[in-house]
Amino acid sequence: MQGVSKRRLQTKACIAGAKTFLMLFNIIFWIVGIVLLISGIWMRASIAKVFEVSNYHLGLPTLFIVTGLAMIVIGVFACCCTTNEKPTLLFTLSIFFFIVFVMVFSASITGYVYRDNLKESLHNSLNQTLLEYGTGGILDMDWDRIQQNLECCGVDGFKDWIYTEWANENRTFPYSCCINSKTCNNLEPNQVYPNGCYQEILDLLHNNLNGIGIGMLLVAFFQIIGMSLSCCLALNINKALYEEMLE
Repeated sequence: MQGVSKRRLQTKACIAGAKTFLMLFNIIFWIVGIVLLISGIWMRASIAKVFEVSNYHLGLPTLFIVTGLAMIVIGVFACCCTTNEKPTLLFTLSIFFFIVFVMVFSASITGYVYRDNLKESLHNSLNQTLLEYGTGGILDMDWDRIQQNLECCGVDGFKDWIYTEWANENRTFPYSCCINSKTCNNLEPNQVYPNGCYQEILDLLHNNLNGIGIGMLLVAFFQIIGMSLSCCLALNINKALYEEMLE
């Protein structure tokens, strides 16, 4: 009986330790979810705006928002599971952690594998929408905003505008291409930004998405800690219940 009591004390100590670490993990998990949600909203308001000039839609902001919301909800559920100490709920929680892991990890790997396809699709879409400039709609405003903000002109360079119907009719570049004035006279190359917008967009993505990709992988593997802690706590609770039956 003394051996059983000693094992029970050890099991209770394991439960207390696992519960404490899991609760700390849940709080961090919940905070990370909020950070992802805010990051997704920021990307939708900034980086994703770049893609509105093309027909290509960047799904990364949506992924961040959905993942962030899921982590916030799971974080609240995880705290309830931890305090209630129900093995069934804890095993269910580990399944939720695994689902988030698969979702984030798969998205990160898919984005890396198909990064060249993204470049090609973006380039083709930019060329297509450039030819449609001059309709007076949102497309015109998107192109003007991109060229002004990124200080670029055309897709691969200012020469792209020379072959557009809009430039042939107006005999000038869009004002958003101009360096120092709101109008560029007679398609003079020295008055416009020399770099094309395609490369500027790629540089913008490279500067932001490398860090984002690494962060997403860290978030994915972060779920493994949660799975381990929740399973550890559930197993020790079951062990404690079994040891009570032996007494």
